[in-house]
Amino acid sequence: MAENSSRETHAGCPVAALSQLIGGVFRINAGTGEHLRRSQLELLKALRTWLDARIAELEAEEKKAAPRRRRATRIRVD
Repeated sequence: MAENSSRETHAGCPVAALSQLIGGVFRINAGTGEHLRRSQLELLKALRTWLDARIAELEAEEKKAAPRRRRATRIRVD
C-alpha cells in the first residue's frame, strides 16, 4: 500500500520519482539532491514551453478556421 501512495505522489514528475527510487537504494549527498531538484525544475520549464507553443498553434489554427464575418455593402438606389 505504501508503494502505491509513493507512486501517486510522484506520478506527475519522473525526475522526483527517480530521485526517490535512487535515494532508497543509494546514499544521495546534498549536491546530487540539488542537481536532481534543478533537473526537475528544468523538465517542468521545458514542458511549460512546449505547452505554450502548442497552445499558440491551436489558437492560430482556430483563428484561421473561424469564418470571417462579412460586412454589408451599401448600395445607393436612385
